[in-house]
Amino acid sequence: MSLSSRPGPQADLHGLIGQVVDGRFRVLGLQHAGPRGFVYEVEPPSVGYTRRALKVVTLADGRDPIAREALQVFVAAARGVEHPDLARVIDMGLLFDESPYLLTEWCPLPSLEALLEAGGPLPHDVALDVLARTAEAAGALHARGLCHADVRPAHVLIDADEHGVRTLKLIDAGIMAALDAPPAGGATGTVAFEAPERIAGRAPTASSDVYALGVLGYLLLTGHLPYRADDERAEGAGLDPVARVRWLHLNESPVRPSRLGAEVPPAVEAVIGRALSKDPSRRHANASAFAAALEVARRVPARDPWPASRVCVPTGPPVPIAAPTPIPERMPTPEPAIISYGCEVLPPRPRAPALWPWVAAGAATGCLAGMLVL
Repeated sequence: MSLSSRPGPQADLHGLIGQVVDGRFRVLGLQHAGPRGFVYEVEPPSVGYTRRALKVVTLADGRDPIAREALQVFVAAARGVEHPDLARVIDMGLLFDESPYLLTEWCPLPSLEALLEAGGPLPHDVALDVLARTAEAAGALHARGLCHADVRPAHVLIDADEHGVRTLKLIDAGIMAALDAPPAGGATGTVAFEAPERIAGRAPTASSDVYALGVLGYLLLTGHLPYRADDERAEGAGLDPVARVRWLHLNESPVRPSRLGAEVPPAVEAVIGRALSKDPSRRHANASAFAAALEVARRVPARDPWPASRVCVPTGPPVPIAAPTPIPERMPTPEPAIISYGCEVLPPRPRAPALWPWVAAGAATGCLAGMLVL
């Protein structure tokens, strides 16, 4: 959200604007107001213009002592994580009404979500830059044994144009996971980026972040989410949009980007397909590994029809875990393996016959002939 589009003072339900919180931070204004909390711009009264973001969590779970302790543990661990594209976590505290707040780096930038809604898909190279930098920021968390747990466009703040990305910040790492908060944003929000194992109730991991990065990459390169509530394949899941999207995550493979008319190089397409694997063990080990694979894929010539992996990386069959209600079980499907984007496995690239045996034989014959002459 840009500074010019801040919520008005009337949205300040806590009455914090102009106040000093905990005797430490003067509240200058309200940057964002949402159903989960508020983001204020603050500065220490005696340190000039060192701006910070004060994020007040208004969820009822935030007042639960166990949830607050989990958030405190995450903040303590995340405080030491440094990456230029990751918003720094600085401190945590409580307001007068026991609502927890986090003090983080101040990032007065619009979200990627707002940018996509306003201007449509990004240019191909810019989209890949955004994806790579977001992955590298998440990788900094993974290197410390942490995960983000809610990677999506609303949590990527960005300053970019058709020429490239000037500034990018991945924000709100781990907050909702620590509070065990429900998904936000409906069928196009958190649920659209949830890994199958997360839908089944498992804890967030680096692998589930990689899956979310795969969804983000698919969205950036095609302009569409891989699983949408209007997909006719989810007909058996009922009418609820969230239930339909979750059912698709558990049971279907996304349409290959190239079949949607997107000009995505096959090698890049394969990297996104691997990240979208339903089986976590088939995905990249962490976000840094995803970013490294993406960098290699970007160097493969677009005209080369053979990805570096030589095959379309399989997403595997639906994860063998019980789907939560009200998502119905899918009818059994025929046996060919479900692989990424529903495409067929490409045969290995034919290899040219090895020449070294013939070269070696020729050299040996030449040596023998020389000895006979002597």
